[in-house]
Amino acid sequence: MKIREITNSPGYYITEYGEVYNKDNKKLKFFINDTGYKRLRLPSIKHDGRWVNQTVHLIVAAEFLKVGKYCNDTSKVIDHKDTNKLNNHYSNLELVTSKENTNRAHDKGL
Repeated sequence: MKIREITNSPGYYITEYGEVYNKDNKKLKFFINDTGYKRLRLPSIKHDGRWVNQTVHLIVAAEFLKVGKYCNDTSKVIDHKDTNKLNNHYSNLELVTSKENTNRAHDKGL
């Protein structure tokens, strides 16, 4: 299984499946937000060490695909290829334009 340290939260690690652990190997709990995405609270360097809610699929994309919310191109979004918002394996995530994302959702009846 592939594991990466989370860039903006040193001491926290994410697996290729989107499971997050602290340095003591304790698995962090997530919650599902009102739009159906997994989120969790992590300390963030960008927020001076304060705890912030972060979306799991964006962390996976940032660490394994080197894209995501830290990407400079704001016209792009991360798409779940299989439309399952809870499947955050990096192979299921893809950087697409907002228009491509909308077209895919329409084509899949979402």
